[in-house]
Amino acid sequence: MTTKTDIPKAQMTDAELRATRENLGMPIRELAQVLNVPEDSLTSMEHGNIPVGYDIAVKLRKVEQVTDDYLDRLSDESQKRGFIETYRFNAEMAARVPELSSFGSMWHRNCALRVQYEINLPMRYPPRAQRIVI
Repeated sequence: MTTKTDIPKAQMTDAELRATRENLGMPIRELAQVLNVPEDSLTSMEHGNIPVGYDIAVKLRKVEQVTDDYLDRLSDESQKRGFIETYRFNAEMAARVPELSSFGSMWHRNCALRVQYEINLPMRYPPRAQRIVI
């Protein structure tokens, strides 16, 4: 089976970069961190001020593949659980899914919504930690 990482595009347009980032549900700051590029460079690429490098296109395809793999995992876990768990904050996600913590909670909520379209289960946050009021 061919995956997105098998066939990186030799060239990616500024519009494709932005559309892919938005489809992933990632703010530009978060994607820049995941791709290990300066945020202002990624912004310049999205605005068409500098070309999207081949290395960025390859890394972005890998992020898409990680996302696709996680969608499968989230779907399987959610069907077993009976609901889709998602997270309010990055720290909450990092505690529950540490291997993907750099992707952030907004990315996760996007994944959860995509899974919900497929399996039609309710989406829930984990219970909030008890706060002690003195």
